[in-house]
Amino acid sequence: MRKGSPRFTIAPTTTDQRYIGREELREFIPVSDMTIWRWMRDPKVAFPTPAKLGANGRNFWWMPSIREWQARRDGRTAT
Repeated sequence: MRKGSPRFTIAPTTTDQRYIGREELREFIPVSDMTIWRWMRDPKVAFPTPAKLGANGRNFWWMPSIREWQARRDGRTAT
């Protein structure tokens, strides 16, 4: 990783207006499930809250919210 580069990087895609599951979220943000759980409960981190979707009520995150969170965390504006 280059010096000064952001810790996490989400590459732009043509399908940003969608929900992503836990596995895909962890591909973009390589942290443990426990870290994500802690971030969601820490108001200082302000990680986006997932939506419960489907008959089984699994967590899914809105990709634009993840991008906005990452931009705030990196100290830049969301695009």
